[in-house]
Amino acid sequence: MYVGRAPSPGALIVWQDLTNAVGTMADPANPGFPGNACGVAFADQGMTAFVKIVTTTGQVWQTMGNTAGANFIWNQPWFQQTTPTPAALRANKFVRALPPGASPNR
Repeated sequence: MYVGRAPSPGALIVWQDLTNAVGTMADPANPGFPGNACGVAFADQGMTAFVKIVTTTGQVWQTMGNTAGANFIWNQPWFQQTTPTPAALRANKFVRALPPGASPNR
């Protein structure tokens, strides 16, 4: 999973790998990536950006990066967030509101 940013419109994108457990000079480590991501969300809040993933088992994980000014530093570990409770399914089969042939409400 990668995040990227161009310093200006049309410029070359600088990419960061968010799955690497061991960092390099050009790409810091983000330990703890769960590895079975099936959905992703990105949020930018001022000088900080967040990437959240949901896994195939329903767990939610997050990491964050510093995006202030020219900074684009993603060096935080992944940490698990509260797993959402699944929505309750309808107990009864859906029944049409109007019988066939009835005039619609106006």
